[in-house]
Amino acid sequence: MSAFKPPIPSSFPQLQTLSEAQLERVLRDPVALSATLENFAEVDSLRDYRSTLRRKVLSLASETLQREAELERATRDALEAQQELVNLTDAYSALLKDKQRLFMTEKEVVAAAEQSVKVLEASSLRVRERVFAGAVRKDAVREWLEAYMGERRAFHSLKLKLEAYRPC
Repeated sequence: MSAFKPPIPSSFPQLQTLSEAQLERVLRDPVALSATLENFAEVDSLRDYRSTLRRKVLSLASETLQREAELERATRDALEAQQELVNLTDAYSALLKDKQRLFMTEKEVVAAAEQSVKVLEASSLRVRERVFAGAVRKDAVREWLEAYMGERRAFHSLKLKLEAYRPC
């Protein structure tokens, strides 16, 4: 919008029709000056221009407020999307860690199997010692024997697989 500069007239015909006494009164009395100026066409032109400017400013202000609300919604949506991305990234990282734990190296598998063999062997020895020491009641012998045989089978199976895997 360009700056409005009202034209400056070379003469004021409305003032030329006033007597000298009336002109002096207009100069001394601000109310009379204001009333006289209100009748000028230039003042009407400026008043119309000011009114047009006010309407445009109000329109721009309304548009700005509307866009501000849209911006707030877009900002809120963006923050929600960002939080969702952070959550998805965290979930993906957790899945990746789980996946890495599932895929062990060959050395890690062998080490885990050897550790399991040691644990099963120690457990088997403890159970055998309890039986020979008489710490197992006769009515529980059958249950114990089934559990012990299951552990021994697992132990021997794992031990055989481990020995077959190891190079000589």
